[in-house]
Amino acid sequence: MLRVRWPASEAPRGMLARTTSKNLMKAIQSLVPLALVLSLAACNKADHDHDPAAEGGGHTHEPRIEGNALVELGDHEANLEVGYVAADGALTVYLLDAHAQDSVFSKVATMDVTIEPEGKDAFQVTLAHVASALSKETVGNSSVYSLKDPRLVDMDHWHGTVKSVVMPFATYTDVSISWPPGDHDHDEDHADDHDEDHAPKK
Repeated sequence: MLRVRWPASEAPRGMLARTTSKNLMKAIQSLVPLALVLSLAACNKADHDHDPAAEGGGHTHEPRIEGNALVELGDHEANLEVGYVAADGALTVYLLDAHAQDSVFSKVATMDVTIEPEGKDAFQVTLAHVASALSKETVGNSSVYSLKDPRLVDMDHWHGTVKSVVMPFATYTDVSISWPPGDHDHDEDHADDHDEDHAPKK
């Protein structure tokens, strides 16, 4: 049988087209693994560089009642929400979970707080459980502590220390609170005296 060999420059167009297509497919197939590697690398970098706080995964939370102060307990374990009405001398403390969303009930019916008014002598107050039929809270099993005291009336700035916060999973001692919310000057001045703040006793 007679075989004809075509010079590359004179090969039929169909043959050249098939050869070019095969080479192109091989080139594409060889690039697929590289594309996958680059894609996985980009995904891993995006996961590493994402901003948890922007996605709600950070530790920044807001109080449930606007204007209240939020105090974190432990290493993102729980929160205290502090409310103060100067005109009434009313102080209220709410026990909340790590995300400051759900109430945490405590069986300890009272909470002692030492108040240090600006420019005045410190004094101690004792908050008591608040019962609520709506939330099924009772004295002896509640997430809310409150009191009204004439000594608390019309104080622009004050700092306080909660002697003990007892939750089902931990007890926190010497917890610093302050008013207005975000007023931490006193805490910084006395940082050496409160190194154990928020430390849980499990």
